[in-house]
Amino acid sequence: MMFLVLILTAVLLAAGVGATGMIVAELRALRGFGDSVFAFGAADAGAERGLYVDRVYCNAIEPEPTATGDVFDCVTANLPSGAVTLPNNSSYDLEIKPDIASDCPGDYYCIESKGKFQRNVASPEAVRNVQTDR
Repeated sequence: MMFLVLILTAVLLAAGVGATGMIVAELRALRGFGDSVFAFGAADAGAERGLYVDRVYCNAIEPEPTATGDVFDCVTANLPSGAVTLPNNSSYDLEIKPDIASDCPGDYYCIESKGKFQRNVASPEAVRNVQTDR
């Protein structure tokens, strides 16, 4: 009888440890999902910043730019260089590509915004990209 109780206790302990491992793994995945949302928000903010620069600084070139390079040069000159850190410690980095780039479907340029977020040094960095064109 005592042997049966010991075996039953060992089986229940193994099941409990296994369930705890699965729960911890799911909690880590959920935390990573939240970090991904912050990274996507940063990437979106970067793309919006590029469109804002176009609208505010380069709108005078409209309605018909003399050359597609005019709009590209204007946006490039007015975009921030390097990574921009947001108040929630996420950041974005912008890359602008001319319309002649093979992966740019825009008429004037494409903006690729890479958003990053890392909760702390022990957690992995979440990275998301957003691309927009004009």
